[in-house]
Amino acid sequence: MENIECLIWSSDLAIGEEGNALISRFLRKACGLLEAEINGAGGVAKQNLKINYIHVPRGDEGVAQVVQTLESSPNILFLNGHPTDTINTKLLGSLNLDSLLLFS
Repeated sequence: MENIECLIWSSDLAIGEEGNALISRFLRKACGLLEAEINGAGGVAKQNLKINYIHVPRGDEGVAQVVQTLESSPNILFLNGHPTDTINTKLLGSLNLDSLLLFS
């Protein structure tokens, strides 16, 4: 394994398109900074960390995109959860938790 990969994702909030774009840009930049900081300090278990960030629509469509991203990226080991239990329940029902960690 060359890198340890994770998925950071966010979904639309009720703040309008411009607000969601601002949050998405912020999170993308923050992920880049965190990745550089962690790798500069030796990585995770002496492996480089690769942070994959995506922004998805709300609800079922967003959950489907998160699951699709995980299925097409088998090297992802962990991902963040969602503040809403119903979304986390849908994610948990769709994921193979033998190969992934979900931080909620």
